[in-house]
Amino acid sequence: MDKIDLEVLVKLVETKSISKVSKTLPLSYSAINARLLNLENEVGVPLFGRTRKGTELTNAGRKFYYFAYKSLLALEVGIGVARTDEKKKYREEIFRVGVTRPLSHIVVPIFTKLMREKERFGRWQIQTGDSLDLLMLTNGEALHMSVINQNEYIPEGLEQLLLFEEPIHLIGPLGQKLPNYNDFFHVLERIPLILLKGGFPLRELIEKEIFKPVGYVPHQLIEVDTIDVIKEMVRQGVGYSFLPMSSLWNDNNIMIYPSLSPHMTQKFSLIYSPSFLDSHGQLFQHLSEGIKEQVKIYRKESKQVEKYVMY
Repeated sequence: MDKIDLEVLVKLVETKSISKVSKTLPLSYSAINARLLNLENEVGVPLFGRTRKGTELTNAGRKFYYFAYKSLLALEVGIGVARTDEKKKYREEIFRVGVTRPLSHIVVPIFTKLMREKERFGRWQIQTGDSLDLLMLTNGEALHMSVINQNEYIPEGLEQLLLFEEPIHLIGPLGQKLPNYNDFFHVLERIPLILLKGGFPLRELIEKEIFKPVGYVPHQLIEVDTIDVIKEMVRQGVGYSFLPMSSLWNDNNIMIYPSLSPHMTQKFSLIYSPSFLDSHGQLFQHLSEGIKEQVKIYRKESKQVEKYVMY
């Protein structure tokens, strides 16, 4: 499987016709058909089917297409970065920065302020996403820097600056009381938990610091891929979860329980290339200081408090 295979797949989904694909890519009809057959053999399941509307994806093909398309985009970004002239890399007028989604409400106001200053970049590209994706994009120099949450793996070519850290709390629906047990983990066995999927830094932190030390495995578990979904499901009374306080500021529709430990925190950092820092140290300083000040404002204005003593 190579980049051309992925391009053929994407074009086929767009056009639903091998003949039309052959007109947009420098490949013959037979060459395209051979690539599609090899792709199906490599994946191990049928990816395409012929209908009156043309060649369409099977159910398995639709599932595979999402990852193929995302991989193709990543490859194209990587190729573009690799072809960038090293001498011009940090002289361009575009500032590309990533922000993990749970912190967008904190960081975006700082960007807005910096954009208004004339000495800054003429163009900004702000990308929100998961911390792991942003870390990879920054390491590949598709982004100049990123604001991400706690991650134990930082590639050797990058550096990080700790911006702030927040305690992790058990949260639940308003108006629902937890079972009255003295043992916290006996409580957890009786309630459904809503957590981020495995691989997310917050989920890994919860597993490492809360579950694994006592050998706990959730009995009722719902896994999702965004904190927004967690909060909405908690509000609707579906279950309980663990979130850092920074995701709960000014959210008065969720019950917050005491933190298990003052040392149980999630850290948020700014990751960057030393080369970019050398070229734009003033921007880096204004951005990092601005985020820290914005965090202080949110902490001060937040009316949310620990509402229920569980034990």
